[in-house]
Amino acid sequence: LKGEENVLFNNVSTTKDALNEIIRE
Repeated sequence: LKGEENVLFNNVSTTKDALNEIIRE
């Protein structure tokens, strides 16, 4: 379960970074 939580958190972080990149341009 801990590993799955980390994967989920990493996906959220990646999505946030992608959104920030889009907003920045």
